[in-house]
Amino acid sequence: MRKLPRCCGGRLTGVFALSVLFMVAPAAADPIVGVSGAGQIVDLTGLQLRDEPNPSDLIDNTIVFGGSEAQNVTVAENQVWVDHLIGSGDIGSTFWGVGDTTADYVLPAGRYDSHLLYYNPEDKGYSGQVEFTFAGDIRAVVSGFQGLRESNDEFAVSANQHWEYMETNDSFTITSANSLSSSGWYVGGLAHCDQLRVLTDAVTTGGVVPEPCSMAFMGSALVGVVGWRWRRRKARAR
Repeated sequence: MRKLPRCCGGRLTGVFALSVLFMVAPAAADPIVGVSGAGQIVDLTGLQLRDEPNPSDLIDNTIVFGGSEAQNVTVAENQVWVDHLIGSGDIGSTFWGVGDTTADYVLPAGRYDSHLLYYNPEDKGYSGQVEFTFAGDIRAVVSGFQGLRESNDEFAVSANQHWEYMETNDSFTITSANSLSSSGWYVGGLAHCDQLRVLTDAVTTGGVVPEPCSMAFMGSALVGVVGWRWRRRKARAR
């Protein structure tokens, strides 16, 4: 009986390992998937986001900057307080800033992606109209000073954030399950800015679900390895 060359077993094993590697590769998703109007998506990692004592890294008289913060954060019950809990019944609803108040609602336990919207003119001004769209559905919004400051440890990624709150005359609207718009945020002077933290369902997972073709490929590789070993064992028995 003709034996299968030794190298073939290594090749089949390599194919099998490669197929497994593709199956468990981490899934990546862009947390902010779109912006329209006077907005810009930025990388907030390590940025200076305060006016005193050093100038902010992000200054514009009309643009609202949006950037993703910590992703796939596991939150326990009673760990994070927020100013607004968002549900399916809130689509089309407008919410106003809460100013310098204590956050009133508890974020349910779960996994969340965090995003910061940030408006900071050189002196004072009104932002343009903007809409941000996220990969996950919006579950909560933090707009007050206390809530922003207290949720910093869980979600912030910038180097130094000045926790200015959204004033009570500023608003945002939930335009869809995963979109939020704002129009005309007002900042009245130096060393002030408007900030809004948006918490969405986590969209980054530890691995991807294998596609049917990937499963078939892995299965055929596994069958090949098992078959080769069986034939080899049978040949030795003879």
